[in-house]
Amino acid sequence: MRAPNLARSLARSISRSLACGLLLAVLAVQPLPILASARHAQVSAASAEEIPSQLADDSYAIYSLLTPGPLLERQSGARGRWAIAAETVNFSDMNPRIDPRGALKPPPGGEKQFHEAVATFLAAKYERYRLQPRLHLDHPYELLNPEQVRELRAAKSSVAPDSRARSRYAAYAGVTFFSGVYFDAHRDTALVYRNDWCGKLCGQAQWIYLEKQNGHWKQISGITRPGA
Repeated sequence: MRAPNLARSLARSISRSLACGLLLAVLAVQPLPILASARHAQVSAASAEEIPSQLADDSYAIYSLLTPGPLLERQSGARGRWAIAAETVNFSDMNPRIDPRGALKPPPGGEKQFHEAVATFLAAKYERYRLQPRLHLDHPYELLNPEQVRELRAAKSSVAPDSRARSRYAAYAGVTFFSGVYFDAHRDTALVYRNDWCGKLCGQAQWIYLEKQNGHWKQISGITRPGA
């Protein structure tokens, strides 16, 4: 009778050892998705690129024309500074997340150019770009990196903002966000998303349709929506 009992004891011991080994293996593997997610976030944050050189002149001309939006222009006053996010937003960042086709209609005769610009948007809507100080404005402005944007938003919306951040960003009414600029094939038509943020419950977001006329960009249409 001792032999069967010994066999059963040995089997239970092996079973417990295997279970412990399996548990350790699970615990060892479990943190990996978290680390992978963190690495993905780091890669995403570092993935913004320069605006392609062939698009840069027109893109900065459009950003200059549209900076800031009417909401921030009213709130900034003559002495306020203008803040622009140095990293453009992509479709995932937009709030509200609106396709340009849901906000704009092409002008009569401009259907082909409009849909070409929409096709450019669809192909590049998850791209982000780093802006350079190439805007031509008759007003002082600053390009804010993502960390500075977070600080400004906290200073303007927090119940008890950090005193250093509050002082640092006191001259700014808010911050303007742009998407990349999406052109038609001949670069005579463009779509761009702009979001003026000015506080926790204060903002305006819109898609804007532009045309190049006599060598200069002109805003043709744009529907303003509440932004965040």
